[in-house]
Amino acid sequence: MAYKAWESRRRLREYLVAKVGGSSVEKLLALLIESGAIYSAIWLVVVIFQVGEYKYFNTSDSISRKEYHFLYIFSLIMDV
Repeated sequence: MAYKAWESRRRLREYLVAKVGGSSVEKLLALLIESGAIYSAIWLVVVIFQVGEYKYFNTSDSISRKEYHFLYIFSLIMDV
């Protein structure tokens, strides 16, 4: 397992420093998109929003000012 991790890290490093195919930032963003990291992060934010909305509308607990601002701003984004 350690060898596979080392080999994967070595290949990733070679991919990021290769001169073909764009800048390092473009390669890193492509890697994140292909791996699903950005997709997963977006869904994590959506789930947090849904939980916060449920807490706000369906319980008698009060929410903090930061939670309220997050829900307000994200609801504007979701309505677009």
